Amino acid sequence: MAHLARVVEYDVPDRVGNGTGELIALITTIVDANDVRADELAAAYNERWEEETANDQL
Repeated sequence: MAHLARVVEYDVPDRVGNGTGELIALITTIVDANDVRADELAAAYNERWEEETANDQL
């Protein structure tokens, strides 16, 4: 069985402060770019990990 997926790649420059960037590849089943733009998906992914990190610290 085949499934459609959408891949959004974006760079996060120097998040750690060591002078290197990071390439993020986000895979989603939201395939229609008219439903959600790539920058919105990237922002939502970042917010999710901010929340995960905060929960771990508690």
